[in-house]
Amino acid sequence: MTCSDCGAALEVAGGTCPRCASTASGVESIAVPIAVTLPVPSEQVARVPAPAEVPTPRIGGWLILPAFGLPISLLVDFVSAQRQLLPLIANGTALAAMNPSSPRYNLRWGFALIYELSGTTLRIVVLGLAVVFFFQRRRFVPKLIIGLYVASFAFVVGDYFLLLPFQVTQDQTLRQVVGALVACLIWVPYFSTSVRVRRTFVR
Repeated sequence: MTCSDCGAALEVAGGTCPRCASTASGVESIAVPIAVTLPVPSEQVARVPAPAEVPTPRIGGWLILPAFGLPISLLVDFVSAQRQLLPLIANGTALAAMNPSSPRYNLRWGFALIYELSGTTLRIVVLGLAVVFFFQRRRFVPKLIIGLYVASFAFVVGDYFLLLPFQVTQDQTLRQVVGALVACLIWVPYFSTSVRVRRTFVR
């Protein structure tokens, strides 16, 4: 409150001005500005982005197993193809088995040899690419490895039914089917859901 005559500040409303002795009826109030905060529309509020996942600096955890397993599988398949499959193709056994005029004609056996050679060759190529891209930590590696495990299981199942009449290889092929199935049950869910996998393969 201030005096309307001299402008002096008054401590109590309705009193006498100490400077000019003016009565209380001659005082007026001073409007004091008050800061008012208005609500901001929700669409104008800056949204804070969710923190991105921090990449893992190196391959670790359970990924150590495929880091060793993939190169070993590549080496085993390569040696197996050289020692078992390529000689059967080179000496004409596969072609003779598919030739009706040959005394060694057995269409199922010949087709099984061609099937196994083609599948093993494709698997070696994909395994080689998977090994390279795995250590480069490429973003698509989890999908590539999942596809590799599923395709390997399907391949050995087909191989098992092709070789079913030949008792000499049935037990070995059945072990391969079981091994491929176990690998799928372990690694397909892991590469699909693991946080470490998502943080490792980011390039």
